[in-house]
Amino acid sequence: MGRMTGKVDAKLIARISIFSSLTFLLSLIELPYPLLPFLKFNIGEIPILVFFLAFKNIYATVILAVVQALGLLVIATYPIGILFKFLAVTSMILGFYIALKGDGKNSIKLLKLGLLYSVFFRVAIMTLTNFTFLYFFAPGFLKNAVNYVSGYLKFMPKGILGQLTIILFLTAIFNAIHTVIDYLISHPIANIILRFMKHFK
Repeated sequence: MGRMTGKVDAKLIARISIFSSLTFLLSLIELPYPLLPFLKFNIGEIPILVFFLAFKNIYATVILAVVQALGLLVIATYPIGILFKFLAVTSMILGFYIALKGDGKNSIKLLKLGLLYSVFFRVAIMTLTNFTFLYFFAPGFLKNAVNYVSGYLKFMPKGILGQLTIILFLTAIFNAIHTVIDYLISHPIANIILRFMKHFK
């Protein structure tokens, strides 16, 4: 297993190249989040988390997050969403980094702790980011979101803070679900890579 290091070598460059290609291509695939139309489940997050769980290189993982952002430039409806996605992915990785730092075995206990940390960091950071954006810079965007949610939610507060709370709650659910799905898919793939690497050492 790789260490949590910034050391660059030929194998690392090859790994970054392969996973960058996967990340870029998969970042073009998005699935809708039905509760809020401007949020999408982006498949490009999966190779980023797989890379980190398999190789534990935080610097190279951030590079992959940048590659995903470049991929999103092709399909993004809202350019600000690219920055938001980068913050979401890096905050998710941060949770696993803190939990797994110094662990060389991907123990289930620490992985579960990492998932908990990742959900917490991603939800907290993105809630703060979305609050700042919607309340101070894009009240019109908030109004559009409220109009959409009002179509299926019987109760919608009239005040802006109440409406913002509803939107932020739905966004928090999205980020929590996205993190869990990413982990459930990435963990077994990372384990396969680790077993393959161990077999051919």
